[in-house]
Amino acid sequence: MNTQKSGPVGGKGGQAFDDYVIPAGSRISEIRINCGDFIDAIQIVYTDPKGRKVAMDKVGGSGGDPAVFSLAEDEVITGISGRHGWYIDSMTIHTNKRVSRSFGGHYGHEPYELMAPAGQCVTGFSGRSQHYIDAIGIITAPCTQKTAKTGSSGKNLLKIAGLGPRAAAVLSGAGIHNAETLARTSVKKLEQIFKKAGGRLASARVASWPEQASHVARKDWQALKKLQEKLKKKK
Repeated sequence: MNTQKSGPVGGKGGQAFDDYVIPAGSRISEIRINCGDFIDAIQIVYTDPKGRKVAMDKVGGSGGDPAVFSLAEDEVITGISGRHGWYIDSMTIHTNKRVSRSFGGHYGHEPYELMAPAGQCVTGFSGRSQHYIDAIGIITAPCTQKTAKTGSSGKNLLKIAGLGPRAAAVLSGAGIHNAETLARTSVKKLEQIFKKAGGRLASARVASWPEQASHVARKDWQALKKLQEKLKKKK
């Protein structure tokens, strides 16, 4: 299998792990995460070729609150992003259909983003762990023909100026997974969503996002470029 590795990023503590990968022919159906201020532990649940769900051993410590990110049958993980310091402080999961909410805390002095190459999807993780996930990387392999062509992983949201992976994760958590839905969302509603999210995102400048999203939804790239240039001049 033509596998590739990206990362790991994070601290140098804990014990190394580099073989946390699902068997060939299987697909990841859940990522179970224990988190608080940091990512305490991760656990892969995969579906084998016979349709049986198998939970792999947990990697990391025993603390944190449990959370589950479930994937549809035609959904694959295309990358992860977040922040890190000595540990992995937060993690957002990107798929071929959407972007998850941010799991973990709001700290970490370094942002990270690890994405699978085109045509590949995440089949496992590498890194370092003990009481927490100290460092993390992704292991990728070619996607099947079915999943490689499915969805847009919420990436069209990232074409909007001022909207990054963390903001996209907040929107996804509020049920806004794509530009079409964002275009129909009022500025007032967006302000409420980000005020509730707190931290730096509470002051996100969302006024132009629905208009930008309408251009993205129609794939009117010329109109989008013109609007974004206009917004730059206003700064």
